[in-house]
Amino acid sequence: MNTDPMIAFLSEARCDGRLDNQWSDQVSVRIARCVLGLLRDVGFLREAARGRREIVDYRMSDEGAAILARELIEEGVTDSSLCNHPDWGLFGMTPSEVVERLDQIGEHRGVVVQRAGSVVHFTWSVKSVEELIDVLAR
Repeated sequence: MNTDPMIAFLSEARCDGRLDNQWSDQVSVRIARCVLGLLRDVGFLREAARGRREIVDYRMSDEGAAILARELIEEGVTDSSLCNHPDWGLFGMTPSEVVERLDQIGEHRGVVVQRAGSVVHFTWSVKSVEELIDVLAR
């Protein structure tokens, strides 16, 4: 990936109304480079060759999945809609993958998953995200 796809993305976002600013070509190139640099710095891109970057496959950690699930529960998301919440899509996870991941995390790390057909129930041994973080840090 180079700056061209990022410039196209920014242009599309401007046309869709997601960006208010009309930037010059020079500023668009600079913003595209900054975004690509940020994505590289956080590990979503790696330099394959000078000036050419590749997208790194990303898999959410078990700890991240547990924390996101607990956060959603604390926001009032119900057990029945937890796995279908759009936030999981940001990590490329389908509802069935969410259930499997949370089931793998297990009771010793804060969550018990009970399934009966298409009905899923989550039992938390922790009362807050902070408590969950303490359990996960052990």
